Amino acid sequence: MTKSVLLADDEPLVIRLFGLAVRAAGYAPRFASTGEEAFAAVLADPPALLVTDLNMPDISGDALAERVFAQGLKRFPIILLTADEAVAARALDERGIIDDVLLKNVGFQGFQERLAYWIETPFGDLAHPASADLGGVWQAPA
Repeated sequence: MTKSVLLADDEPLVIRLFGLAVRAAGYAPRFASTGEEAFAAVLADPPALLVTDLNMPDISGDALAERVFAQGLKRFPIILLTADEAVAARALDERGIIDDVLLKNVGFQGFQERLAYWIETPFGDLAHPASADLGGVWQAPA
């Protein structure tokens, strides 16, 4: 079964472009245009990876991640997308709710490398709360 990547962003062009990268990397893209849609998708069928925009109209990407964590549903890495470099620098926290942060201008290949890093390597396992005692927050190398 192909692993799925849930992409949550309210900008259709962004979702299409990241969806192409996900499909080209061999994963199944799933889409949500709001935080609420993304949360419902996580409840229905947890993805191998959640990639969420920070700024969405209903709930923010970090609030979505917090909600997933608070409900005990975080069994996959979460990447936060943002266009703001200042936000990217401070988005990771010691609880490990957000596992990685990418700027929206990340290249196609760079995005695919992050997908593989979080889905196919043992570092993705560190995104699980049960592994939080193994070293805190992990961020993929730039």
